[in-house]
Amino acid sequence: NNGTFDSAPSTVTVTTTVSAPTANAGPAQSVAVNASVNLSGSASTDPQNLVLTYLWSLTTRPSGSSATLTGATTVAPSFVADKVGTYVAQLIVNNGFLPSTPVTVTITVNPGPPASITATSGGGQSANLNAAFANVLKATVKDAQGNVLSGVNVTFTAQGTTANATFPGGLTTATAATDVNGVATSPT
Repeated sequence: NNGTFDSAPSTVTVTTTVSAPTANAGPAQSVAVNASVNLSGSASTDPQNLVLTYLWSLTTRPSGSSATLTGATTVAPSFVADKVGTYVAQLIVNNGFLPSTPVTVTITVNPGPPASITATSGGGQSANLNAAFANVLKATVKDAQGNVLSGVNVTFTAQGTTANATFPGGLTTATAATDVNGVATSPT
């Protein structure tokens, strides 16, 4: 306006852009079976400093697991790792305009310490003097939840009251690691 007349209107277009936030599901974890797993998305960021919302899900669980997330729409949900194996949790954050790219965190659940050892083969045998027993000795190792444990060393000791036995090389003890089925097998 020049004091007397208005000009013809003129417009300008201003376009604002919003960038997507970045999700961060935290570091990988390793826990014992039946432990409570606490997740955290607190390291997630938004370039505009907008308020974030959170959406977590368990995308991978061991066979037979009934684990479910508590607080799946909070920054720090949790779940109970009820089976040995691998769990994968996914996080997507949203700034009110755009979602982030999904990210995941891996939780490895290990069996507890050895709790039981059971002779599963080879007991109750007899053999002639200086002859090998017909069946090797086998023992199964499990944790307190009944999960078989692999890689556990089992020591077999040849003992007797009047007679004795030996393992190869004349040794009275032999050590063997349990296999994937939790079974340790002695030498002949």
